[in-house]
Amino acid sequence: MGSGPIHRDGTAALRDSFDETWAAFRAFPHTATLRPADRERWRRGRCRYSAWVFRLDAPEVRQRVARVREALGARLDPLADADLHLTVWVVGFLDGPGQGSAPEGWLDDDASPELIEAQAQALGQLPAPRLALAGANAFRGCAVLEVAPLDGGLDALRAAICEVSGPELRFARFLPHATVGHFPSHHPTAPIARQLAPLRRLPEVPMNPTYIEQVEIDARLARAPLRTLRRLRLHASGEAP
Repeated sequence: MGSGPIHRDGTAALRDSFDETWAAFRAFPHTATLRPADRERWRRGRCRYSAWVFRLDAPEVRQRVARVREALGARLDPLADADLHLTVWVVGFLDGPGQGSAPEGWLDDDASPELIEAQAQALGQLPAPRLALAGANAFRGCAVLEVAPLDGGLDALRAAICEVSGPELRFARFLPHATVGHFPSHHPTAPIARQLAPLRRLPEVPMNPTYIEQVEIDARLARAPLRTLRRLRLHASGEAP
């Protein structure tokens, strides 16, 4: 599923969407987890799932993540610090039945090496975006930190990939965020909302990613580490690619 531009005068364009996400979470009676049967239907026998991401490894990011972890305690199954990231674009599966065969054999979310190379070439022409880490939020299955684009750079990266590969296939519309952890079982949402509420409006922490990475995870596992396949340096604004 694709989505329109997310940037308009800094973070203003996202505020309503993030508030709607928060309201939707509070309306659910319980959190949700991905059941094994759902995972099998999603991966359809495949294992290697890939995305373009910014790794978020700055000390200020880890400090903010720690506040969310501390607030939720045992209600959260946290991501490892090394796996904190912002997903820029979902690539798809790298080991589908269509690999090495005619396109007619591909599944809708298989990604060919040629497609990924075209995405990489497009990304390499663009400057790094200016981003900021903001306050806490939650989807039904996970606690997150909102990410606020401070310029049009993130839009430009996503538009460049879309131009060479078509609309992104994803579970829900794109909202830039960093997942802090998943809810390991069905918990009432009301106590989680109360614990996250004081963290909803935190000061923005600037982030200046320099590298975008293509990573893969083992889709068979509920908690799979990110493995870097490719690392591209994005040039600074005003610098020639």
